[in-house]
Amino acid sequence: DPASGAVAASCGIVVTAGRGRYQVVDTALAYRRRRICSRLVVDAAQHAAETYGAERLVIVADVGYHALGLYESLGFERVEHVVGVCRWERSSR
Repeated sequence: DPASGAVAASCGIVVTAGRGRYQVVDTALAYRRRRICSRLVVDAAQHAAETYGAERLVIVADVGYHALGLYESLGFERVEHVVGVCRWERSSR
């Protein structure tokens, strides 16, 4: 925000072998519902393509994540599901 100096929104894209993967797309609560995130995602994609050669873009989000509709409205499609498993070592108590 130019008036206050507060960060309104941020994201990162890591580009490897032509694939750009979004990292932590976030908009501060006070700035939501102003299309800032939409603009940020689109502009970041353009920058990643022009500057780093990203040919394919990926956003990973949980199935119930509140921003899925936003990502889909920008042209992202649900393509695959990712599942993770973690095994914790037992405590030695």
